[in-house]
Amino acid sequence: MRVVGHEHRNGRLKHPGLKALRGIITEIVDDARARGALPAGTDVDAAVNAIHALARGLTERAAALGPDAYAATLDSAKGLLRGTLFTDGRQ
Repeated sequence: MRVVGHEHRNGRLKHPGLKALRGIITEIVDDARARGALPAGTDVDAAVNAIHALARGLTERAAALGPDAYAATLDSAKGLLRGTLFTDGRQ
């Protein structure tokens, strides 16, 4: 299925990799919701948007940073996901 207005002149989809990534994330979050693995009241669309934004940001940073700086970026992302980014690590 193709969406009108989302093609280049040669007929290829714009940003097909990003659309595929978003589709995969959506499937994973939908599966988690179906299994009851998401907390009550989770906005599935918001969760997909947040994960997709994080993945895109990490991809962009990987292209622009050296290995040490990217490792620090990944550590920060892990802290963000664990809810410990702005703590001293003790809970």
